[in-house]
Amino acid sequence: MKPTVLLGMLAMVVPFAAAQNAANGLVAWFAGLGVVGVLIGVLALVFWIWMLVDAVVRPFTSDLEKVVWILVIIFLNILGALLYYVAVRLPQGKLTSVRRRTYVR
Repeated sequence: MKPTVLLGMLAMVVPFAAAQNAANGLVAWFAGLGVVGVLIGVLALVFWIWMLVDAVVRPFTSDLEKVVWILVIIFLNILGALLYYVAVRLPQGKLTSVRRRTYVR
């Protein structure tokens, strides 16, 4: 074979190898996002189940309030769980005492 033919074949192979390496890097990057996405999804599911169980076992002032919160958590999924956490569960923690100190003055 002539050297020009070999150089031409080499010129075709090198960009292909570089593109293949770039594609492998892109696949690895998306695979990393998949692992993070799965982790976030599992944590969101655990949080949702925790809030649902909390709503089921928590004593509310009325049965209607309990049913409404359970339905909100079920139908709004993670948004409903976050709303329940902020509206019901969080006021029993430290945030309530901080609010009382600021409003009592």
